[in-house]
Amino acid sequence: MTVHKYAFWLTILYAFLVSAVSCFHEVWRDEVVPMTMVTQAHSLSDLIAGMHNYGHPGLWIALLYAGYHLIPKFLMLKVVNLLIAIAGVYVF
Repeated sequence: MTVHKYAFWLTILYAFLVSAVSCFHEVWRDEVVPMTMVTQAHSLSDLIAGMHNYGHPGLWIALLYAGYHLIPKFLMLKVVNLLIAIAGVYVF
């Protein structure tokens, strides 16, 4: 088996486990604040104006904004987070 197959199957195992655990994860305030900014913004310019004093990189907010506008559910916070975590594990 090649290294890529090991990476693929370990990533699948990780994705399964972290997705199962994520179902029981309570969302904390530091996770809710960016999602609240996304849900309350009427446009991308509103979102950028609201990020002025936030202090975190805008890429996270932009990913949440894109995900929320694809499927307008608060669940997108967990989905985007899981996708980034799984991609990071695969790259590692």
